[in-house]
Amino acid sequence: PIEVVLKGDDLPALHRLGREVRTHLEALPMLVDVESSIHPGHPEVGIRFDRDRLARLGLTAQDAAERVKAAILGKVPTRFREEEQRIDIRVQLVESDRRTVDDLIRLVVNPGQAVPVTLSDVSTIEIREGPSEIRRVGGARAAVISASVRGSDLKSADTAIRGVLAGMGLTEGYDYTISGQYREMEGSLASLRSALLLAIFLVYVVMASQFESLRHPLLILVTIPLAMAGVVPILWGAGMPLSVMVFLGLIVLTGIVVNNSIVLVDYTNQMLRSGKGLDESVTEAARARLRPILMTSITTIMALLPMALGVGEGVEIRRPMAVTVIFGLAFATLVTLIVIPVLYRLVTRAASTSSSTSDPSSKVEGIGTNL
Repeated sequence: PIEVVLKGDDLPALHRLGREVRTHLEALPMLVDVESSIHPGHPEVGIRFDRDRLARLGLTAQDAAERVKAAILGKVPTRFREEEQRIDIRVQLVESDRRTVDDLIRLVVNPGQAVPVTLSDVSTIEIREGPSEIRRVGGARAAVISASVRGSDLKSADTAIRGVLAGMGLTEGYDYTISGQYREMEGSLASLRSALLLAIFLVYVVMASQFESLRHPLLILVTIPLAMAGVVPILWGAGMPLSVMVFLGLIVLTGIVVNNSIVLVDYTNQMLRSGKGLDESVTEAARARLRPILMTSITTIMALLPMALGVGEGVEIRRPMAVTVIFGLAFATLVTLIVIPVLYRLVTRAASTSSSTSDPSSKVEGIGTNL
């Protein structure tokens, strides 16, 4: 769920910062199972050759290093062949002569010469801790601290982590990024927001082409924010965050809630074309389309009810989507039967007044036909 990636060039400093970040994250109550990619390394023997002294003795650092490598790791001068198999013949010091560091420093690096020179004469030997792992992210050395979230949501945990890291004051050359499930969720939500806006635009384009009007599609689209307004209190009361499934429900809701308004506005236009007055057309359309609108909404709600109640296995993931569609559709249906007729009447009368100002002979019926 949570991954903090520290980047830097100096490996010891990176390890130190990684341990500090892990300590701070372990103190946050909403984080559990805090782990780091930085682990204690294995002890190793470091050999630093004195090149000036080697040169005075007629040796090179490469010759001395090859001698140490041949003594410790061994050298394969030839192979024993038996039928199709080839077995390496490795020549190296016996184990008793290479078991400890003291044995190593007594190693002769110029065998065959008159004066033997041991490794301790031409080098400095130190025992140090080597890195257990060098991880790279984006080509840079990195330390990754991961954690799980308990009793909180990812956004709250992300905010708390950013506060901790901001208070640490990371030195120049060391930066951090926060990845994990929260970043993946942010990317998914951004894509779904774009999909939601595209869905609203496509719905508007289809309605504008069918109604041959720009006002009526805008009037119908009013039901979308009204439906979302009915969803928000339910999600807040149920403790459901704005997840990917909620956005999927909003996209589905965008295509469903406009259906009732389309039916209502289209029937009102038909009444106006038949020669009836504005008030009579609005009233007749609302009365005639009340039953189909209720039947359509109720059947959709009943179909999603088992999912919203959590009936079945694995339904917890899809439950937010069902809750979003059910309560959004229910609220939009009730609002549609009240708000859309009122808005239709206001918009049509405003258009009629504007037309009457420019052309006194125009009538409401003619406006209704042209809209």
